[in-house]
Amino acid sequence: MSSSYCEVYHRWKSDLVGFWKTAAADIDWFSPPTETYRPDIKPHGRWFVDGVCNTCHNAVDRHVDGGRGEQAAIIYDSAVTGTKRSISYAELLREVQACALMLEDLGVKRGDRVLLYMPMVPEALFGMLACARIGAVHCFTCGIEQSDTKENSVVAEREGFEPPIRLPVRRISSAVLSTTQPPLRGRSGARTPPRSAVCNEGLA
Repeated sequence: MSSSYCEVYHRWKSDLVGFWKTAAADIDWFSPPTETYRPDIKPHGRWFVDGVCNTCHNAVDRHVDGGRGEQAAIIYDSAVTGTKRSISYAELLREVQACALMLEDLGVKRGDRVLLYMPMVPEALFGMLACARIGAVHCFTCGIEQSDTKENSVVAEREGFEPPIRLPVRRISSAVLSTTQPPLRGRSGARTPPRSAVCNEGLA
């Protein structure tokens, strides 16, 4: 859907349902919707009611499958540390797949909530996409307290950086999780001591 902003806006305004039906055809669906919009579903109607898709697949996999694997997906430029990284779609897919497997090993499944306690680093995006990949809900935070720990699992950096202070992110999250009641769920589904995972050892 390539055209000027004014043209796109006019199409949207003149035919709301038709506009989004056309837009939906540009993404991949595991099960395409048979209805675009159901106005009778309260309170505000519902879009693509019977359609099934995955946001991680559409953000990552489809670009690799479409031959864009070597194209830059993320360009990271930290004003804090001066770190610069370019991550291709193929690299992103590998990182997200690894993170998704890590979450599943912690017992995370579809519908679970995962707290991402991380600075602004690419690994935070890996965690978000990994959650979407397995159907979990992610909550992103730059600070953590007991009220945050209703999630099933926590993913944290080992260390963050707020000049001039290095923050022991993993140690902070572990201390909070150790006082969480009831404990978070482990892989078996039983209530077990809380678990957290480290994505990497980089700084924001």
